Amino acid sequence: MYNAIIGASPDGGTAVQTDGTPQRHAYVWLQDEDELGLNRRNLEEHGGRGLRLEDWQLVQRYTAAVFYFSTNVDETWTSTAKTNWLSITQTECEWEGVSCDGQYRITGLEFQDSGIGGTLPREMVNLEHLVILGIDNTGGIHGKLSGGIPAEFANLTSLSIFHLQGNDFTEPLPDHLFENWYEINTINLNSNTLPGSIPSSVDALESCTDLDLSHNRLTNEIPPQISGMENVGILKLNNNELTGQIREEDFQHLVKCRTLLLGFNSFTGAVPSFTAMPLLSNVDLTYLPEVSGSILNATCDLINGNAGTYSVDCDKVTCFCCSNCS
Repeated sequence: MYNAIIGASPDGGTAVQTDGTPQRHAYVWLQDEDELGLNRRNLEEHGGRGLRLEDWQLVQRYTAAVFYFSTNVDETWTSTAKTNWLSITQTECEWEGVSCDGQYRITGLEFQDSGIGGTLPREMVNLEHLVILGIDNTGGIHGKLSGGIPAEFANLTSLSIFHLQGNDFTEPLPDHLFENWYEINTINLNSNTLPGSIPSSVDALESCTDLDLSHNRLTNEIPPQISGMENVGILKLNNNELTGQIREEDFQHLVKCRTLLLGFNSFTGAVPSFTAMPLLSNVDLTYLPEVSGSILNATCDLINGNAGTYSVDCDKVTCFCCSNCS
């Protein structure tokens, strides 16, 4: 068991061997308390009960325990969220918020206002079949995640839905975070106090249809790599601290985009036309005091043809079809 855990540790086992860490707590629990884990070493010791775990199952069970100890360090989890967690007679697939496939591989971790606090552990990269990660703390009065999203998450290549909302992150998104997310459909990272830049690896999100990075503290320009998101239908970058011009060429390949929210930022320059985006129906460019110009008639025809709305700062931007003014 020890060799399997050490081999799956991103730091080579340093945290496992350090007293007081979530990794050490998880290892000790697995070794000294967990009946399913013990049965792997000695089925007869427990009268033949339990399962004979393979190394990958031990690593998965250990990883789930690390997640618990890392995100419940201040005992912020709600009583509902803790249901069955660290049960020594049930598989981790029976723990609250965990879903598995038919081979007992974890495919989902989902929590709504459950007090998930602390930090996300790097060991979660071991959940290579994870399809859904959803932790929404927007309405919670208990814990919130802090720190950042580990760089190792770039290797969670089975992800389809990645939702982390309402947290207090202090570290920027790793620039290569998205580079291997080939199966991703939805990314929702709104309201997380995220600093830093939008990752340049955003161009790898060719399958993503919904990207929400709104209500954070993102800075700098929109990276030109955003143009690689050819299947995005909803793009929300509003309520940040983004700067620079809104470049026409960065959006001309987003031909499936219907909703584009860029308001409440620090952009400068002329308002773009967006005429190369045939499905566009909802555009928000409000509260951009340094953006000015005129909305083309062709753009208005496009928005009206899609029965949509265009919102701008009417004292800065001339627009005959804009029904919403800031």
